[in-house]
Amino acid sequence: MKRAILKTVDAIQSGDGIVEIGEAQLETAAGLVTVKYVVFWQQEGGSWKWHVDIWNASS
Repeated sequence: MKRAILKTVDAIQSGDGIVEIGEAQLETAAGLVTVKYVVFWQQEGGSWKWHVDIWNASS
């Protein structure tokens, strides 16, 4: 992995957290790969923490 460029497509409040839906461009030694991702953010001690995520190759 050489570089990752993340772009938030949508952010939705869910209970005590936020669901972020996004797209990413991953630059690797083999070339550029586009993926989509979902991250669930939770607030801990006054800061937002990356709680859980999943990503897939875009089709």
